[in-house]
Amino acid sequence: MKKYTRCAFYKPLFICLTVVLLLLSAGLPAYAAEGAVAPAEDVTPSGIKLSSLENVIDTYNTAARQATGAGVSVAVVKNGETVFNKAYGLADVENNTAADTDTVFEWGSVTKLLVWTSVMQLVEQGKLDLRTDIREYLPEGFFKKLKYDEPITLLNLMHHNAGWQDRYTGLYYL
Repeated sequence: MKKYTRCAFYKPLFICLTVVLLLLSAGLPAYAAEGAVAPAEDVTPSGIKLSSLENVIDTYNTAARQATGAGVSVAVVKNGETVFNKAYGLADVENNTAADTDTVFEWGSVTKLLVWTSVMQLVEQGKLDLRTDIREYLPEGFFKKLKYDEPITLLNLMHHNAGWQDRYTGLYYL
């Protein structure tokens, strides 16, 4: 006579119950949590209502910061329309000139985000390819004095591995 252990008895029962629960859960409809709000046209992707957007941004730019801090201009565009446009701080700290929405700021390191976002939008539209040699997109003779063996792609530029670091001569004479 064969003797069964407790584990051997419960294993098939456990497998059957698991399968039944999986089948039942697959057929149940999913409902949103109570009080959850569906995305609306008047809400930013982060969930901030457009009507309270100015108050939220103002909390980061207190009067004390605006009086002494460097200037910043914030613009929010949704579906091609400007929803919010306001400047904070000083455009010229030395001369105590306030920034406004027409202030022109110097380009700096932050522009990489703007440039690469624009590039990726063009990639999504099929107008650029990240793996194509950049000479395809640049004007004829753009690299008159710069020579390189391997094709340089937008992906190389994004990863900062275009290979220019190996050649120092003529680098500044584009």
